[in-house]
Amino acid sequence: MLPTPDISPNKTYLRSALLGGGIAAAVSLGAGTIVGVTSGVDVRLLLEASMPTVRFLASAVVTASATTLALILTLLGLSANTDLDVDPGFYRRLWRIAQVDVATFVGSIVLLVMLVIPFGEEAGLSSTFYTVAYYTLATASALTSGLLVAVVLGLYNAATDLIETCWLDGDAILAKDAEEEAEEAADRVEA
Repeated sequence: MLPTPDISPNKTYLRSALLGGGIAAAVSLGAGTIVGVTSGVDVRLLLEASMPTVRFLASAVVTASATTLALILTLLGLSANTDLDVDPGFYRRLWRIAQVDVATFVGSIVLLVMLVIPFGEEAGLSSTFYTVAYYTLATASALTSGLLVAVVLGLYNAATDLIETCWLDGDAILAKDAEEEAEEAADRVEA
């Protein structure tokens, strides 16, 4: 049995991924807030103008988070099929990334459901309602975007660690040489 590689879930990886997601969310929320405060346009019109974009964003985040879950399963399969005993901490790390991904998925679905509410002038709602609705949608879209960035960064770090640990050996080349392939073919014939 080969030694266990050191690809444990160093907490700095999760922190750096969440920090990256937090920065992305803050930039997104800041942009939405600046537009809301400085535009001078009626908040109801801003809300109606931003709804198609937020709907598209929420749909894209739902699709991306579902796809990312499939990529996590692929990464689990790759790590399980290595010749090395992978540290259980690595699997906990993937589990944490999957938890954040599911939260992103659920948040985006909730955001899509929020967009079903009719915000027309005929609804007779107060301007306070439109202001709260605009900033709620801006916050929800910023949070789901930030969470998706955090998931992608965390998954990137995990995949990089797995590749470096299991398949890259310092200056090793990625392709097997002909001699190695011949030895493997001979081993298969013998088995």
